[in-house]
Amino acid sequence: MDIEDGFDFGRIRLLDADNADAEIAVLETTTDGENPAGWKSYSKKIPAAALGKNVRIEFNLQADDFDPQALAGRYLDNVVVTIP
Repeated sequence: MDIEDGFDFGRIRLLDADNADAEIAVLETTTDGENPAGWKSYSKKIPAAALGKNVRIEFNLQADDFDPQALAGRYLDNVVVTIP
């Protein structure tokens, strides 16, 4: 992730696919521009509210339209969902 600190943010949300994508939980909200030179591992347990539901995982990046420096943004790789 290489985003504008304090102005851009990434978010991971868990949505109910059978209920008009109603939000079940926000799994991560990031407001900093950390780790522009490499990858960061992330792991999060799905909340109990999602058990038994069809879910969507939304990866979102919101950026303003002003950035005096060129930043790389947010990239995802090797997304894995496991069920215990």
